[in-house]
Amino acid sequence: MTDFESTDSGGTVSSGDVKKVSFYVSVEWDENGIGEIAKANGINEIYYADIEERRIFTYWKKRQVHVYGR
Repeated sequence: MTDFESTDSGGTVSSGDVKKVSFYVSVEWDENGIGEIAKANGINEIYYADIEERRIFTYWKKRQVHVYGR
């Protein structure tokens, strides 16, 4: 689903991300688990989550998870 305008988000939005650099060796760091993000930001009831990905060729990638809830 791509149209979330009428969807109740619970009023709280938080996010976490994972970055990755690849140049002969691949390195990833940080966390983007939905439960970890919710717990760290005081969200007790998760309504939904989405993921956003950005990359520069094959060398750099960032995946960011947005968690919506109350």
